[in-house]
Amino acid sequence: MNILDRKVYQANPLIEARKHMNLSELRLFVLGLQGIRPHIKDAIPHDLDFKETWITPSELAELFGGNTASITNLKRHIDNAFRGYIEIDDEEGFTLYHIYRKMRYQKDKGLLIQFDDEIKPYLLELMGKRYTSYEIKTVFPLSSEYAWRLMELMLEMQGYLEKGKKQIYRKLSLQEVRFKLDVPDDKYVGRIDHFQLKVLNKPISEINEKTIYHVWYEPYREGRKIAGFTFWMEYKAGYGPLPEAKETIDVEPISPDPAALPAARRSPKDAKAILKDQMMNGEGFTLIQFNSVVKKWGVEVVAKNFALGVTEADAKHLTGRSRKKYIKAFVENDYASERETMEEIKDHEAALAVEKKQKQDEMSEAFAAQGITSSGKPAQPKKPRKLTEEDLDNLLSIVAYSLTHGGIIKPIVKTIQAYGFRDEKEFIKKYAERLKKY
Repeated sequence: MNILDRKVYQANPLIEARKHMNLSELRLFVLGLQGIRPHIKDAIPHDLDFKETWITPSELAELFGGNTASITNLKRHIDNAFRGYIEIDDEEGFTLYHIYRKMRYQKDKGLLIQFDDEIKPYLLELMGKRYTSYEIKTVFPLSSEYAWRLMELMLEMQGYLEKGKKQIYRKLSLQEVRFKLDVPDDKYVGRIDHFQLKVLNKPISEINEKTIYHVWYEPYREGRKIAGFTFWMEYKAGYGPLPEAKETIDVEPISPDPAALPAARRSPKDAKAILKDQMMNGEGFTLIQFNSVVKKWGVEVVAKNFALGVTEADAKHLTGRSRKKYIKAFVENDYASERETMEEIKDHEAALAVEKKQKQDEMSEAFAAQGITSSGKPAQPKKPRKLTEEDLDNLLSIVAYSLTHGGIIKPIVKTIQAYGFRDEKEFIKKYAERLKKY
C-alpha cells in the first residue's frame, strides 16, 4: 500500500489542540502516525506501546516531491520537530506535551520516528473515545499550515457526511480559530480583513483546489464586530464517503431548527445558492446582477469579494444605497485578488528593504573597521566634547566609584572617549592624583 493511502488516527482532543508546528513538522508528525495501530476495538489487532516507525529514503524523496533541498534540510526539520510540543486545553487549564521519544535518520534506512509515551491516550488508547481518522493523502498535498489544521478540524465532523448529511458545519469564535489554527498572537491584530485573507481565504481556496471537499465560511457578529466564523464542508460532485468509513465524532449534533443554521435557513443545495441568498436577500442585489458577476468571475471569486466587501462596509458603517454600491464594486472588480497581489508585493518589498538594510549595516561595519565611511571616503574623527570643570568632577566621581565596585562598564568608557580620551586608562593616568580625593 502506498504510504499516502494509509489511515492515521488521533483522539479528538488532539485534533482540537494547538499544534506548534510548521508544515514540515506537521508532515513528519503524520508520517509517524501511519505506523501506529491504535486500540479501537478488542477484536482488532492493536499496539500496546509505540513502535519504531521507519520511512524509507525513497518514500521521503517521494513525499517531499523529490526536492533534494528538503532532504538536505531534513536534519533542521527533525531538530525543530523534536523540540516541539502540543498544547491541549481542558476545563481545569492546559497541558503541554512533548511529542517524540526518538527521531533518527540513517542514509540507508531512512527516518525513524517513535512517539513519547505521554501522548498514548491521544494516539494509541482510543477505545471508547471520540477520534478522527483520515487517509494521509487528504492533507499531504496542502502547502499551508492553516489549510492543514482547518482540514483536520472539519474532518473531525466527517461522520455526519458519512451518515447522509449533505453538508456539515461548525461554529468557532475568533479566539478559537486563532488557537486551533495556531495563529501567532501578534499577527493580524486589529485587521480582520488581513486575518480573513491570510488565515482563511487562501487556505480554503487551496483545500477546494487540492482535496475532494468543498469548504467555505461565513463571519458572524456580536454587535458590529466579527466575533467568529461558521465553516461549512461538503463533498465535491462525484465524491462521497467510503462504504467502510464509520468513525466516531465528538461534536454537537446539527440542530434540525433552521434558525440555528445562519446562512442555510432555506436549505441551500450548494455554495452558489448560499451566495445568491446572501447577496439578494441580505444586501439587495438583483438576480441579473448576481448572475452577471458569477458568470464573469465564478462563485468562489465572487464569494471572496462579497465577504471582504461586507466586512469593510461594516467597518465603515455604510448603509442603504452607498453600502450596496460599495460591496458591488468589490464583486464586479475582484478587489480581493488585487489586495492579495498588493499584500504580496508589500511583503516582498519589505523583505527586500530588510535585506538591503542588513547589507548596508554590514558594509558600514566593514568600512568603519578600516577607518573609512560607507562612501569610501576617510572617516572624519568626531570633535571631542569640551570637558568643563563640572563635567570633570562628575566623571571623576563616577570613575572612582566604578573602580571600587567591579570595574568601569562600557557606557562610562564611551563617555570618557567622547571627551577626547583614547580609553579609560588614559583618563585615569591623567587625573590619578585627583581621583585619590574621591
